[in-house]
Amino acid sequence: MWVSHVVNQYNIVLMLQILCILPESMIHVRAEYICEVGRESEGNILRWFLLNSDPCRCTKVRLGGSNAYTPKRMFDPVYVKYPLIGDDVEKIREHYALDCIAPEIASCPGDQDMVTDPGRATAMVVYQTPNATDNFGDVSVLCYPESGSYFPIGNTTVDCVAKDKSENSARCNFEVNNKDKESPEFDFCPSNSVERDTDLGQPTAMIEWLKPMARDNSGDVPAITCTYPSGSDFAIGETTVECLAVDSSGNEKDCQFDINVLDNESPEFDFCPNSTVRNTDSEQPTAMIEWLNPIARDNSGEVPTITCNYASGTDFAIGETTVECVAVDNSGNEKDCQFDINVLDNESPEFDFCPSNPKVQNTDLGQPTAMVEWLNPMARDNSGEVPTSTCNYPSGSDFAIGETTVDCLAVDSSGNEKECQFDIHVLDNESPKFIFCPSNTTLRSTDPGQNTSMIEWLNPMARDNSGEVPTSTCNYPSGSDFVIGETTVDCLAVDSSGNEMECQFNITILVG
Repeated sequence: MWVSHVVNQYNIVLMLQILCILPESMIHVRAEYICEVGRESEGNILRWFLLNSDPCRCTKVRLGGSNAYTPKRMFDPVYVKYPLIGDDVEKIREHYALDCIAPEIASCPGDQDMVTDPGRATAMVVYQTPNATDNFGDVSVLCYPESGSYFPIGNTTVDCVAKDKSENSARCNFEVNNKDKESPEFDFCPSNSVERDTDLGQPTAMIEWLKPMARDNSGDVPAITCTYPSGSDFAIGETTVECLAVDSSGNEKDCQFDINVLDNESPEFDFCPNSTVRNTDSEQPTAMIEWLNPIARDNSGEVPTITCNYASGTDFAIGETTVECVAVDNSGNEKDCQFDINVLDNESPEFDFCPSNPKVQNTDLGQPTAMVEWLNPMARDNSGEVPTSTCNYPSGSDFAIGETTVDCLAVDSSGNEKECQFDIHVLDNESPKFIFCPSNTTLRSTDPGQNTSMIEWLNPMARDNSGEVPTSTCNYPSGSDFVIGETTVDCLAVDSSGNEMECQFNITILVG
């Protein structure tokens, strides 16, 4: 049972050495192995002997029992004249004359650089187990990890231990550097691309996305960083987000997706001119109108471009004109503002020609009127259009005797008026006409007892071109007494214009 305990303890130490659990400084410390020194009889001679098939293993010697005879053994014990008890290994080997030479390793593999197998966190490494020689026969060489093992990423020391039967050992080691040169792989990367409108009133859009996910052949979760974190504000336009997955060996893999921020928000006007009402410039068909330029702002923060269909300082025609100004941002979004320019024509036309005043004309022969013609009045207007001219009497009208005012009115398209007046003065210079004048009368005798004779006649009758009855007067009225001899009766017809006509007849009185 004692021997079994010692063997088990040795095996534990050996196993720890092979598994590289014990530090290098302890690899040459042998496990405690207790051997017994005893006595036995060989014939009539008592001898001391160290009983062990491999006495080089002994680290401690203690007294054992005695045998009355020499038993048969598979090996020969070490015989000495007297025993040595203790745990000084060097003295034990010297006293018992033990030849304990450690094995020699002929060659040891050099350090090896490997790359992980595709998709794995390990690499299978095959190497040549080193050879060893020993003065005590065959030597077993054990290496750990053994050839054909899968080595993890990083440096792994392969320990090779050669042990002879006496547990003398030699050791060599080499490094297997297993490098991970395989990039991570993304299991998820946000869709490409993400389109979003700007946030209301902002030049940016806050964009969120699910974080990318990656895996690595090492089994470790790669560290992922992105040029922009989820929830960042992105400017108008296209921005590439690049996410980089880095494994513990520094291998990288990137995934990219685009953030396309659209500006579909129209500009806003901070100022738009008011509608304007203005009269035409003097003697012009237009009015020059100036205004302050409109002002607009945009969510992008840039100043929109503003264009108007009419520029400030333009000459505007009579009437209402709509000025439309359009603000356009860099994304082509538009907003318009409108105001009206109302140009009023309150300027009256001007006559370039108006007939002479007055226009004097005699009545037409035998007529109470005169047909009067004139050149039509001519007018011009600041509008450039020819005003409509109308007169209360057209040229060629018949005008009555006397003075008549002709009133001509020029009206432009805006209803502005201007008048010109001239007088038609129709003169009646035509004398009345007698339609009856008494005949000459001869009376032979005076009235009885008188030296005169009373004569009567029908009053003369006259007419006038005016249509009025002229006033007729005679120097002797009918029924006057006429003296002996010849007397001329002179009758005068006078019209309302003072034109005269006379008729005469003679009264002759004879002595009876």
